[in-house]
Amino acid sequence: METNEQRPVPPTPEEAAAALASVDEARRGLVERSTPVWYVAVLSGVVAAVALSNLLPGLWGAVVCVLLAAFCGGLASRQVRRQGFQTRMGVRDIAVTCVLGGLVVAGFIIDDRLGLPGVWWVVAAVSVLVMAGWLLLPRLVRRGRA
Repeated sequence: METNEQRPVPPTPEEAAAALASVDEARRGLVERSTPVWYVAVLSGVVAAVALSNLLPGLWGAVVCVLLAAFCGGLASRQVRRQGFQTRMGVRDIAVTCVLGGLVVAGFIIDDRLGLPGVWWVVAAVSVLVMAGWLLLPRLVRRGRA
């Protein structure tokens, strides 16, 4: 049985080398794309503000916490659009999320059981350190390899 389809012509060695160089360049562009410092600062500040919102009286703490969480989601969405792609959550990302959640739960327990509202300042400070480390550590590791 005959067909009129033509077989694709294999690329020349020069064309293949150019295609591989283009792929390597695109890959380097993705790897070298880093999170801007302003994003680290703002996101760390929002995480601290969420913890500190628990010091507000009445329902104000819950209202501020929800507004900050919405802002944080919008900020993350903007960063994903700016980068042009979204990465999967790795083990490090999941661990940081669990640590931040654990800090807030620990804050609630300490505040409730021991009556120490000042614990939210500690939770906020540790949250900022965790967020800054999570966002800046990959950048520092990449610089160390360069």
